[in-house]
Amino acid sequence: VVEMVVDIGNPSPDDKIMDPACGSGGFLVEALRYVWRKAEERGAELSWPEHEIEAEKQKIAIKNFFGIDKDSFLSKVAKAYLAILGDGRGGIHCENSLEDPADWSPETRNDIKFETFDVVLTNPPFGKKLSIDSESILEKYDLGYRWAKDDNGVFQKGKRYDKQPPQILFIERCLDLLKPGGTLGIVLLESIFGMPKYRYVVDYIRNRAKILAVITLPEEVFQPETHAKCCVVVCEKFHVGETLSDVGDYKIFMCQTKWCGHDSRGNKTTVYDAEGKETILDDIPLVADQFNKLMRGEN
Repeated sequence: VVEMVVDIGNPSPDDKIMDPACGSGGFLVEALRYVWRKAEERGAELSWPEHEIEAEKQKIAIKNFFGIDKDSFLSKVAKAYLAILGDGRGGIHCENSLEDPADWSPETRNDIKFETFDVVLTNPPFGKKLSIDSESILEKYDLGYRWAKDDNGVFQKGKRYDKQPPQILFIERCLDLLKPGGTLGIVLLESIFGMPKYRYVVDYIRNRAKILAVITLPEEVFQPETHAKCCVVVCEKFHVGETLSDVGDYKIFMCQTKWCGHDSRGNKTTVYDAEGKETILDDIPLVADQFNKLMRGEN
C-alpha cells in the first residue's frame, strides 16, 4: 500500500515531503527510495560521477524529508531508519501533529511550517478510543465543529464537537501543511466516504482540493492486527485563489482492490496453475500503473 501511494504521489527529488503521523517511517523511507531512483536517473543522464550522485542523494534526505510522531519510541525508530539509509534523521520530530504549531519545540517550528510541503503522505491513527477531546485543539480546526446544510444546501459551520476522531482532524492538518498545488496521499476509513454523517468532511475536502483518486482496499489489508476497512485518497490542493467552481468537472480515478496477498489471519492467498506454479493474489501492486495510464497518459 505504501509503495502504491508513493508511486501515485510521484514525488520528485526537488520536492519537500512530509508525514505528520510518520510512525516508524514507512512512508518516508519508501518515498526516499523513490526519489533516490529519480536522482540516480538524472545523474546518469547528466553523466555525473558516482560520488556526486551519492552526495545529491544525501542532500535530498537531509533537506527534503520531514516527519512528526507523538510516540517517542516510534520517532526514534524513524530517525534510526533514515539515518541508516541516508541521514534524513534531522527532519524527524517527536510532537503532537494536531497541536497548535506554537506549542511545538523551536526546532520543530523551524523545520515544519504550513504551506511549505510539496507532498504529504500519511496513514493517520484511527479509532474512537483515540478521539481528541481537547478544547484547545478542536477549536483550531474547522473539522472540529459540526457542519449542517442550510436551506440552499450549503454546509454551514455550527457548534464545536466535544470530541473528534483524529483521522478527521489529520485531513485538515495535512491540507494546511501542503503548498498550493501540492499532493496529499492519505489512508482513511472508508466510512468517511460512504456514511451520510461524514458528508461535511467530503464537502470540506472538495472545497480545498481536487480529488485525484479514491482506492478501496480489501478488508484484510490490516488484519489480523485491525479490522478497519480503509481506502486511499489522493488529492491535489487548490492553487491560490482557486475554488471548486473554477475547477469544474474533472476525472477521479476510482478503484476497488479485492486481494492484498494475505487473508484475515495473515496467511498468503495463492493460486496454482496446471504446472504447480504459485501466484500470490494481490491487486494492489497493479493500481499505480493503472492510475498513471488513465490519469497521466503513461504507457
